[in-house]
Amino acid sequence: MKHKLTILSLLLISFDSIGQINSSAQPPLTSILAREYSKEMTLYLAKYFVAQEVLTSEENAKQFSLESLTASTSGELTALSYLCKSENKSGLILGFYGNEITDYGNIIKTYAFKEISKEKAQKMFDLINKAIEENKDFLIGNTDENNLLLKYEDMEFVIYFSAASYKIRLLWNGFDAEWDFNSMKRTQKRLAKNI
Repeated sequence: MKHKLTILSLLLISFDSIGQINSSAQPPLTSILAREYSKEMTLYLAKYFVAQEVLTSEENAKQFSLESLTASTSGELTALSYLCKSENKSGLILGFYGNEITDYGNIIKTYAFKEISKEKAQKMFDLINKAIEENKDFLIGNTDENNLLLKYEDMEFVIYFSAASYKIRLLWNGFDAEWDFNSMKRTQKRLAKNI
């Protein structure tokens, strides 16, 4: 009987340790499963996105810059700027990070990127700023309850006023990320400065 309990205990201990991930021992892509997203992780993964989805590769080396601009405090959204003079391309990349429910009901961490040209990014910022300015009395009138719904291309924005600040929820491709208004304004200014 004592022998059976020992074997059962060892089996339970081994099952408990199967799902553990040591983030310090894993390469960056694997460790995303073990820790929260960060600006550094977004920058690392965004390089692949730009190389595969935004720019065209050739035999000759092509210079491009990619810089993290701002990250939400929740870690759900990071804004980056990119610039490639040889292709005359520049703009904003939004890095999304969040939960996804699989077909089997499991919750996994996932990420995705959205590229927006410089001109379209400026139009998006202008649209958001204009909507807030034209509706500020409505938004402030009933904190957390009065909302604006705004659509730009394939993104939707839910804008509201809470805790003495405007909040922007950015809905895209199944992601729901909160973008603080001050963070959005910093992104807008830094994007204009960088490219």
